[in-house]
Amino acid sequence: MAHVAKYTRTQVGGLTRHYERAKSEKTGEYLKFSNQEIDLAKTHLNYNLAPERVGGQLEFIKRRTSEVRCIGRADVKVMCSWVITVPKSLKECEYGLFFEEIYKFLNGRYGQGLDKNVISAYVHVDETTPHMHYSFVPVVWCKKRDIEKVSAKEVLHRFDLQTFHPDLEKHMAAVFGREIGILNEATKDGNRAVEELKRGTARVELGELEDVVSKLRHNAKSLQGDVEYLKGEKEQLEGQIENIKEQIASEEEEYKKLEGKSKTKKGVDNIAQRASTSMFGGSVKLSKEDFDDLVKTALASPVIKTLEKLKAAEKKNEELEPLANKVLLLESQVSEMRRLVSDLREVIRTKDEELHKKDLNIQGITQVRDRNIRDLNSKIRKLERNNEDIKTSSINKINRVLENIDDSAAIQFAREWKAQEQKEHKKHQSRGDEGWER
Repeated sequence: MAHVAKYTRTQVGGLTRHYERAKSEKTGEYLKFSNQEIDLAKTHLNYNLAPERVGGQLEFIKRRTSEVRCIGRADVKVMCSWVITVPKSLKECEYGLFFEEIYKFLNGRYGQGLDKNVISAYVHVDETTPHMHYSFVPVVWCKKRDIEKVSAKEVLHRFDLQTFHPDLEKHMAAVFGREIGILNEATKDGNRAVEELKRGTARVELGELEDVVSKLRHNAKSLQGDVEYLKGEKEQLEGQIENIKEQIASEEEEYKKLEGKSKTKKGVDNIAQRASTSMFGGSVKLSKEDFDDLVKTALASPVIKTLEKLKAAEKKNEELEPLANKVLLLESQVSEMRRLVSDLREVIRTKDEELHKKDLNIQGITQVRDRNIRDLNSKIRKLERNNEDIKTSSINKINRVLENIDDSAAIQFAREWKAQEQKEHKKHQSRGDEGWER
């Protein structure tokens, strides 16, 4: 019913000329593919539903790709082309409506209802089965850069290919008031075309699955790096906390003894005011009580500083708690991604095996067919040789008989032979006429 292909800049020239029925400069004949028969008497009936592009199709491709972000690599697919064939169930008078609705459907799917990406939409009625070549520049919105870009892979993704025919059938059922055979009807060349579409779609799905697997593995690797970094940060901080706790443990008992006895800054200032300086200014006089208090305060100072470090570390540990939760979440995501990668790899393996089996089956059928053809040709040649031998032998026998009889008998034999040939000829003619009437 329909199939799609993607093309690079170097491939689009000949295709666009074929779509518009350009003539070869060398032969003067219309361009066509090797498997196509063009009825030149109907070529003037071909038409294009898309706007005629200024400068032609190639100029439009160049202009449209320059308006959006398009990587300059030679392998970038700048054109996609759907080939849509008329279903067998449609009458000839319904062809025009069918192609008009196809054009609307594809514009809605690949141009937001507009024809801004359409290169051409030529309807060919001069080939074996009427069909449309809908070609367009695969433009998609890039969320990361907030601009339009060319990406055939993101436009013709797996889900798009899976839903294309069901969506088209629903659209046409609404237009014609009945199902017209989008999903299960074929064109004259349909069995081969449908099988090729299925196999092509499977290949596209495999390629996209492998891309997904590659991205997931990259993301998993990146997340694993984040997890390892956060784990290292957390372990380093926990080690600092343990060191501080061990330091405090050795000083905690002494601190408890001094707790409540050490002087605050205000208490120390009061001691300073009560102190008296000697007349030479080289010494300070303190009462024994004030001196003992200062000693206790000095002894408590390292413990206080250590406690302050502990409080700061514990506060940082509390701040790290959300990061620890993030580590758990990231580890869960990594695990899920690895599971998904494993599942996708299994899907890819299964699909690849299915395609390989189909290839082997097709090869087997082809080999059997070729072998049967060779056997039949060999039998035909053998029968022809046998027939020639029989004919030669019969003629030789007749000649030997005619040599041994008189002239009157030979003449009578020749008359009977000719009469018999005429009867056989009339008999064959009669059978041919009856077969023609049937």
